[in-house]
Amino acid sequence: MGFRYRKSINLGGGFRINISKSGVGYSWAKAQVTRMERRIREYTTWQKQNNLFFDEQTDEMLQKAVAKLKIKKENVQEAERRLQRKAEKHQREMRK
Repeated sequence: MGFRYRKSINLGGGFRINISKSGVGYSWAKAQVTRMERRIREYTTWQKQNNLFFDEQTDEMLQKAVAKLKIKKENVQEAERRLQRKAEKHQREMRK
């Protein structure tokens, strides 16, 4: 019978990491950022092709989405730093 180890840690803000024998995994928050970046790109492309008066600098929907994306990216970076600290702490505890 093989040895299995898996620990799941909730870091808040919808961000969860999984620590197992094979490594550390996380993706939920990054997936949100990627999805939002794609939607902004698609919206901008569509507007440029179909709206003669579209201006990226004055479009309110686009500006709101970009501001929200900036916040999400900051949250992901903070969560990655917390993940790194927790992983280091976990490794120290495992060595004891």
